[in-house]
Amino acid sequence: MLRGCWCVLVVISLAVTATGDHVHGPIPLDVLGAPSPASRRAPAADPDALHPPPDDGSFHAIITAASENHFEELKGLLATAARFLPTMPIVLYDIGLRSGSRKAAGGFCNVQVRQYHFRRAPSFHRILVAHAYKVTMIAEALVEFGAVMWADASIRFRRSNLAPLYPLAQTYGVVGMETNGPITGFTNYRTFTALNLSAAPFETAPMIASGAIFLHPGRAAPLVGRWLACSLRRACIWP
Repeated sequence: MLRGCWCVLVVISLAVTATGDHVHGPIPLDVLGAPSPASRRAPAADPDALHPPPDDGSFHAIITAASENHFEELKGLLATAARFLPTMPIVLYDIGLRSGSRKAAGGFCNVQVRQYHFRRAPSFHRILVAHAYKVTMIAEALVEFGAVMWADASIRFRRSNLAPLYPLAQTYGVVGMETNGPITGFTNYRTFTALNLSAAPFETAPMIASGAIFLHPGRAAPLVGRWLACSLRRACIWP
């Protein structure tokens, strides 16, 4: 079976929907402790400071991450974003780029290169194929920017209008393209155990293609909070 946090994301998403959770506050970044591995600063102590910017009906940033072995692929993402979304901020987390690649990536339009501080994270976050680091980046972006898009290095933009996706993200929290399932075929059974869930409801459940997802900080908050907590436990995210 394949393992990793993108499978966990779908499981948690359906679990949150099934239990009828609703948003009663900001994304609980305090679960990270201080400081966060995705930034130089600790999450704010003041709960009011954790609320994202006002909702203006648009996505405010693209979030991505890359190591050196994905740098050539990353250039395609940055180049097509510069062409079709030239004013959109792009936050690129460096998870193992060489200095020359980091400098080159920072030369693309509106790219902010940030270091992911693995030393502040659980040691298993260094297992890049587990993708345990991604939710930290997404959670901080939702707080900093509001509605955002996560894009893998393999994503290529072909149009500039993301507006039709915004109402969907606002309604469902997380939006992505459906892909082949079922979830149980791509999730380690120990993850279900760690989440205190039965695998049975997920045997026919569809999956979200994880390469490009759109998130709204309101409805996504319960999912991101649980995903974040899972990412800090190896038994959950990488059993």
